[in-house]
Amino acid sequence: MTTDPFKWEEAYTDDICIQSALQEDENGSMENAIRRIISEEKRLRRNEGRPTRIRLGMMRHVFVGIDLSTSILSKDVEPSRLRVVRECLLNFVNKFFELNPLSAMGLIIGRDKKGDCSCGFSSSLQKLTEAFNSLNEASCGGTEFSLHSMLETALNHFRNVPAHTSKECIFIVASLSTIDASSLKQIYEQLKMQSVRCSIISFLAEVYAFKKLCITTQGKYGVALDKEHFDLLLTEHLQPPPLKPKQGHQDSIVKMGFPIKKAKKIPSFCACHELAGDALDPSKQNEYAYICPQCGSHYCQTPTTCRVCGLLLLTAPQLARAHQHLEPLPAFVESTPIEGSTCFACDEPLLFASIKAYFCKNCNAQFCIECDILLHESLQVCPSCEFFFVFKKMSTSNTGAAVSRMVRPIISQDLVEAKLNVLKMYKQFQRVAKQHWWDYRLQDIPLPVFREVLKKEFMKNAHIQDVRIIDRKVEEARQHLVALKYFFYNEYHVRNMLFAENIEPKPKDFLSKFLHGKD
Repeated sequence: MTTDPFKWEEAYTDDICIQSALQEDENGSMENAIRRIISEEKRLRRNEGRPTRIRLGMMRHVFVGIDLSTSILSKDVEPSRLRVVRECLLNFVNKFFELNPLSAMGLIIGRDKKGDCSCGFSSSLQKLTEAFNSLNEASCGGTEFSLHSMLETALNHFRNVPAHTSKECIFIVASLSTIDASSLKQIYEQLKMQSVRCSIISFLAEVYAFKKLCITTQGKYGVALDKEHFDLLLTEHLQPPPLKPKQGHQDSIVKMGFPIKKAKKIPSFCACHELAGDALDPSKQNEYAYICPQCGSHYCQTPTTCRVCGLLLLTAPQLARAHQHLEPLPAFVESTPIEGSTCFACDEPLLFASIKAYFCKNCNAQFCIECDILLHESLQVCPSCEFFFVFKKMSTSNTGAAVSRMVRPIISQDLVEAKLNVLKMYKQFQRVAKQHWWDYRLQDIPLPVFREVLKKEFMKNAHIQDVRIIDRKVEEARQHLVALKYFFYNEYHVRNMLFAENIEPKPKDFLSKFLHGKD
């Protein structure tokens, strides 16, 4: 007499077949099967193309939560779970700020059914590295883990985070159960309402309560098989997640400033440590300081938020690195390499039928897996496409003039669309010209003259034919329009930009410099 299987058994057997997934070798080991699963997961990740033209949460606030109960001291993952977590997190935090320079990270530890914030949100790589290095066997305690307390701690800190940022949690859990004082369903709904994305990486087995949290908050859930697989699951959180628009939420302008980098002539304190109450070792102080352009406060690193005036401080290279996520490199096509061929980037031979090659869809150049990862995670450009494009332009040029390199458009698809955008922007300026003429006290200038000056500013760049440069100029004009609307400029700013009547010409010859007291 046979009995029908339970529903959960049917769902489990339909999803995975243990005999086909985990096969023992001659010695009875499953290490080769685990390596095969990890390599297959890597291969599938490489073939996934990243979506383009979507809204991304590039300004991220991420909490890393670690279960420091005695379960993390287990040595089923060599040398131990705690050491694997610490080493992988140190590698993860370096890559994270390299790809997400506008983000901040914090650390929450859970032990004895409590969740404590060990390190608040910070963009300091040194501060976070010290926090992760402090995790050792002595900091672990208690056999009970509480997911509710860690979520509650994270939720309390997220209430002070700006609304335009992406709020995320990455929990590393070694326990197979959670002991909570209240229901998890209620706090799951609170996290969903606050748009907090929670992801969990577990050891040993999958837990329903953890997976339910990830599904509710649209996060990711994974079970680490070994150190390499754990590091792979962490790297999935390097790229910024898509940000869904909220109902009733209007976009706001984030005010930023580029600080001035100056060398320290005398020892001084920085506002980031002095106002926070942290005592910085004089031997670890930098030889230079970043000065806030708005209030003049000194800071030892960027990006950071000025503690005096609240201005977001960052450098131009950091802002440029954050832009690379908006135009990702399309995924390459996986195929068998051509016999006797080499990788286009590193020139290493690709062994036939033993190594998979990745072909670019545009130029058909082939790359190895290491170079494919480097191009898609760091460079975001195909070197073969760039090389052959420039070579073709130089070979077809009949004159000896320098070849201008074409670039991909940002907004407009062709020159006609770009010029239409310029015309729309010009009409917007003329439409509000009378209001700005009155608000900024320009009544001493006739209104027709003011309109003619605006037209002259637009005609100044009429010779530009590069679509990307035109799009950039249109965006700059849109920023000026917003700044005028919200009175970021004053009367003298507008006069200096349009009429230059309050700017004295700088002395150029020796006698003029001498009379003005210049060296």
